[in-house]
Formats: sequence, structure tokens, C-alpha cells
Amino acid sequence: MCWWCSEVTRPGPIRVGIVIAALYVMVAAATVQLSGRHVRPLYDGAGPATPYRWVAPPPEFAVTNAPPKAIEALVSVGEAGSTVTAAGTSDMQALVNLPPGAIPTRAGEDTAAIRITAVDPARLEALPDGRAANGNAYRIQVEYDRSRHPVDVLATEGSIVLTIPHPEQAGMVTSVDGRTWTTLDAASVGAPTLIGAAFTGSGYYLATTDPSHLASPADAGTGGGSGNGTGVVVVAVGTVVLVVALWVLPVALRRRNRNTGL
Repeated sequence: MCWWCSEVTRPGPIRVGIVIAALYVMVAAATVQLSGRHVRPLYDGAGPATPYRWVAPPPEFAVTNAPPKAIEALVSVGEAGSTVTAAGTSDMQALVNLPPGAIPTRAGEDTAAIRITAVDPARLEALPDGRAANGNAYRIQVEYDRSRHPVDVLATEGSIVLTIPHPEQAGMVTSVDGRTWTTLDAASVGAPTLIGAAFTGSGYYLATTDPSHLASPADAGTGGGSGNGTGVVVVAVGTVVLVVALWVLPVALRRRNRNTGL
């Protein structure tokens, strides 16, 4: 059973953990901006959208493309498993959220690593049902830090949010090895260019779209300003994405499942 399938009706450790995770994302985003290291915001005021960062950009974006970011985050693992965790790339294109205990305890291990790396989807097997890749594929590896033993399946599933260049008819698929794909129950979260789904463990995660929409990408913007104003926007958007992923997305998917009888 997914971790979001039951309502939380009273304050408790889970909500406290979520607040801490949200504050962590806010501080991390602010630190990146105020330290002078350039990171493009997801949105920048009323200006055009920030360009999508491609591993293998379409020809029309090859000259101006910036490579996507990767991340490795360490997670504390205690007797009850891992703590509440939010790990995302600094370009805001991939975010993973884990509830308490998602990574089970293991003898001799007190930390686990989450690695998020963008991958060219052309290197992976063709998608099912005539779907097309909607931006980069993301390889997400969860493993214990000392032994490097992989965590292929989480004890309790979390959620993943991806930024996408084509919001029309967006979906998401996952694959353990990049060969056999499973379609996920995905939903837009907070903005047309954000899509979320359940995160069940290590593997490849890829947003999809109908091939007919590939001729009108949503990443034609040139990006926007800089300075502390941009930092505020990144902090705000990062926090909204986290809250949406932890609260709104679970509720939306649960309601969809009820309506479809799942």
C-alpha cells in the first residue's frame, strides 16, 4: 500500500519531518543563489520560462543548452529506517521525496545515498504504446553508503517530480534496467511543466508525451534575471514543489484511483 493512501489527521512526527524537509530545501536553494553559483530558476517572475536542460538537446537548442545537474544526497538510516528525505537536483528538474522508513534498516549501515543523474533516453529501449520521451530520463540509484548494496525496492514508496518540456498529454514510465517499461499513474503537480508519480525504488524514470506534441516544446524561453530576486523565486518554487509532492500529489492520485475503481 502506498504511503499516501491514508489521510494524516493530526500533527505528529511525520508532519514535523515534512516541515524540516521543506526548510532544508529552502535553505539549500537560498545558499546556492546567494553564494554566487549560478543556477537557473524554474520560473522567473513574469518573464519567459527557463530553458530546459537537455542531455542531448534537439538541434534548435544545441547552441544555448546547458547540461542538466546531478546530485548525490546522504540519508540517515536508523533502527526505524531512513528519515524523511527530499533530494533534488539544483536545476529543479528532478526531485525525490521519501517518507519515514522508506529505506529499511541494515546491519552495519547508518546512511544511504541517493544519486540522481540525467540520461539520454535514446540510449534506452523504446517506450510502450507509441509514446515519446518528454525530456531527459533520470537514473535514480538508492544504495547503502558503506556496502554500496542497492535498494531496488523501497519499504514504503515515496514520490518523484520531474520538470518536463512538453506539458501536453504528459505521463511517466519507469524501468529497473532501461529495457522494460512500466507505466506509472502520473499527475500534473502545481504547474503544467511539473509531473509527479510514485517513486518505488532504484531505476530509470522518464516523462512521456504523444509524439505529435514534440514540435512545440515549452522550453523556448531564454530565461530571466539574476540576483537575490531570482533566489527568492527559486526558494519559493522549491518549497511549493516539495509541499505539492508531499501533500497535493498524493491526494490527487488517491482521488484518481477512487474514481477509476483502483
